Amino acid sequence: MYKICDLFTSGCKAVREFDPEIMIALHFANTSTGYYDWYSKVLNECNVDYDAFATSYYPYWHGTTENLTNTLKSIGETYDKYVMAAETAYPYTNSDGDTFGNAVSEGSSGAELRYEISVNGQAQCLSDVFQAIADTGEKGLGVLYWEPAWIGKNGISWEEQSRLWKEYGSGWATEYAAEYDKTASSAGG
Repeated sequence: MYKICDLFTSGCKAVREFDPEIMIALHFANTSTGYYDWYSKVLNECNVDYDAFATSYYPYWHGTTENLTNTLKSIGETYDKYVMAAETAYPYTNSDGDTFGNAVSEGSSGAELRYEISVNGQAQCLSDVFQAIADTGEKGLGVLYWEPAWIGKNGISWEEQSRLWKEYGSGWATEYAAEYDKTASSAGG
């Protein structure tokens, strides 16, 4: 983590030099690991110049909203940092809309589905995640849904799905991503 802080420091310095008004968020993956207290302590020890401590929070993988609130509230209060969920999602259907298979659906191993998989279940989950961030207090910035554009269309061929992704930029990646990721060769779900 100390070496990673060297990278964070360099990146934050570059952002501040470009425009000191830009808010800098450092994004971590999983509140349920128990490492967030240590991460924030090391960031503080290394004097990393950032504004917001951000997390991914997928309720089926990352524990309870109570843990999310408690973890981020502690960081916000202890280190005077904003906190946020930079990624969250919940399925509204078990249907495979893009021919890639779902990351989470009924019967997924390693996923604790606390809400029903439905439009109402998704809405309740997101409401609870929004409330969890609001409950962190004045340091809570908000929540970003990941990724609202990735909606497949049932009942069409792979070729048509791929054509739509290329045209509208939806899906995991398009072949245009090869400009910065040489492993990207086609559009994906």
